[in-house]
Amino acid sequence: MRSEYTFFKVGRLAAITAAVALAAVAGANPPCGEPDAGDCNSANGTPGCDNLDCCKAVCGEDPFCCDTEWDDVCAGEAATLCGGPTCILDCPPGSSEELEVCGDDTNGGCNGTPVAFGAIDCGETVCGTGWADGGTRDTDWYLISVTGECTTITADLTSQFSGVVFIVGGIDVCAPVVLGTTGASAECVSNGAASADVAAGDYVVFVAPSVFEGVPCGAGNDYVVTVSCEECVPVEGCELECPPNASLEGETCGDDTNGGCNSTPVAFGSIECGETICGTGWADGGTRDTDWYLLDLTGETDPVDLTATLTSEFSGVVFIVGGIANCAPAVLGQTGSSVNCEAVQPAVATVAPGQYVIFVAAADFNGTPCDTFNDYTVTLQCGDAPPPCDIVCDGSAEGETCGDDTNGGCNSTPVAFGSIECGETICGTSYADAGTRDTDWYLLDLATDETISAELISEFPGVVFIIGGIDVCAPVVLGDIGTSANCEAGASATADLTAGQYVIFVSAGNADGSGIFEGYPCGGNNDYSLTLTCGTGGCPCAWDLDGDCDVDPADLAILLAAWNSPYGPADLAALLAEWGCSG
Repeated sequence: MRSEYTFFKVGRLAAITAAVALAAVAGANPPCGEPDAGDCNSANGTPGCDNLDCCKAVCGEDPFCCDTEWDDVCAGEAATLCGGPTCILDCPPGSSEELEVCGDDTNGGCNGTPVAFGAIDCGETVCGTGWADGGTRDTDWYLISVTGECTTITADLTSQFSGVVFIVGGIDVCAPVVLGTTGASAECVSNGAASADVAAGDYVVFVAPSVFEGVPCGAGNDYVVTVSCEECVPVEGCELECPPNASLEGETCGDDTNGGCNSTPVAFGSIECGETICGTGWADGGTRDTDWYLLDLTGETDPVDLTATLTSEFSGVVFIVGGIANCAPAVLGQTGSSVNCEAVQPAVATVAPGQYVIFVAAADFNGTPCDTFNDYTVTLQCGDAPPPCDIVCDGSAEGETCGDDTNGGCNSTPVAFGSIECGETICGTSYADAGTRDTDWYLLDLATDETISAELISEFPGVVFIIGGIDVCAPVVLGDIGTSANCEAGASATADLTAGQYVIFVSAGNADGSGIFEGYPCGGNNDYSLTLTCGTGGCPCAWDLDGDCDVDPADLAILLAAWNSPYGPADLAALLAEWGCSG
């Protein structure tokens, strides 16, 4: 109990005694667990609260909370007895209510079936709830419409839990794209607002926990999101010039001559190693132009490193795509992007002999009509992949022949795991071929809290993840991912874990965690070794990226420098939620 409650308890003894007596005469039951009873973690103005177990625990200690009123003292007791939030969040006067009971899904947007949005207006504040439990989370989608030529939408979130807020476009066709900067909050403190400059149209203010576990209903679920809008000045466009000796796409803006697997009939352009192509792209009315350039590497004998660099007047993306033979496209390696005539990062992948596509498109589905800023250049460079290497592994055998699937975990039917223990090394194989890959899932049973590290050494480009949510096969990657290539270990996968069951996951993949689905068939470079170490202690700060055991501007700079490779909005929110952590 809080010391202030112990002091106050004497002063409310008479009220408690009278309430108990009245309840006994009336034969009343404590109003615990009723949906309209109110939040356990705030003064809700009613007897009892909506979480059955928490309500019973508090009222067992303090009957006043169920017999008279659930006040601030009761909310404080809930935080102590039920593991509730460390802060109390009040809904400001004049705010709107989400009107979604924690655990329901009335405004899940494009994640819901059927699609259903809430609504929010410029200048409005909405009080809502969010939760994350069992490997999934509540996502709240608030539709906002703006009419000006250029509007800055700002969404500021304050939440009891670790939460994120995004401004999302592509809503008319449910192809959501995060726009502008993202915002975050934790422990009732805003850690930065989401903001984006948008043209006239419909958008979504998206609110959700930044995690998929640890925020069940009744454990601090409240948030407040406020939206403001200001007129902005449209960004002046940039102009590209087509370099000398470049090839021309040969497609007038608005036509579709190389739409690849998106077109009927299927039609590709072409590209060769060392070639630069000048083309056009557009996005308007909920659709966009997609340009597919076929790359023929069937005459090669060894794997090839590909780098595709896009420079575009509009916000654009470039992908390296496999699975072209049967139009089952799979994005390979790291994706690339460009905006305002500057390349943000190239697309890169290592591929086996075969046919591939260099895919170019606008990043959104609106805002780039023809006769605006539509030009781009894409350049493809090819190089020799590193020579093969051999691993000598001294450990336990995986027991799976390359090409079989005996430990595919939640990807297999029936679900089947291997196993691993602290201090163990496993010698295994994996492959990536014809648009699919082998995924190896090793179950780890921890009896106590541990800091674990999984080191992978692989002949192929490989990734290793530590995964939670295994009991319901709703996998969530925990901690940092690990990588390896060419028989050398890169970063290890690390995480601070509580007692429970987890999986160590190994497969072919890139340094940003994305999967590789081509280029490493059985019979080539398939071997790996996986070593798991466990211990206690270590730095308690999960987002200490520079190793000094402090989460500070230096770590933020590292994250932003690696934006999209491998970090994204959820990682930024998690880092900001741990800001100031020190060990």
